[in-house]
Amino acid sequence: MKRIFIIATIIIPLFSFSQENSKIDSLQRKINILQERIDSLKNEIQEDILRDGYSVIAKSYYSYSQSTIKMKDREYGTVIDTISIGDSIRIIDKTLGGFKVLFKGKTGYIGTYDIDITEYPVLNYLVYSYLRETKKLNRSSYSTGASVGGSVNVKGYYRKDGTYVRPHTRSSPKSRGGRRR
Repeated sequence: MKRIFIIATIIIPLFSFSQENSKIDSLQRKINILQERIDSLKNEIQEDILRDGYSVIAKSYYSYSQSTIKMKDREYGTVIDTISIGDSIRIIDKTLGGFKVLFKGKTGYIGTYDIDITEYPVLNYLVYSYLRETKKLNRSSYSTGASVGGSVNVKGYYRKDGTYVRPHTRSSPKSRGGRRR
């Protein structure tokens, strides 16, 4: 009788612990599926904006700024047009220095701090054009193309145990040859 009691006191907690672990694993799988869906939706938003552009109303980033925004022929180039506050523009890409825009049939660039886009959080899903080009050229887990030194963006992936590792940035490996010891 004593042995049965001891065995029962050992087995019952193990059983409940096992049930909790399976619930946690189940939730983790659901979270992974949701994260994949979110990533998929972000990619769809990206593709839609790149295909059709995204209309915004021109607003100055700073309240004390001038009543116009300068559109340039390239990121830090010469002014090709001026956009009045309140004009409708179409954002068609994101660059390091700002946005590629379409205004009155002209394509140009507006600096990041020349225009206020805080009312348009969907534009945060745009990936910088240079990163998209790098990803097209380099299909490995390194999305920046850096070979040695610096940092690299690692794509999301699944470990052997089934857990999902979200995309992240880490330091670049010292060298690409051989195994680490």
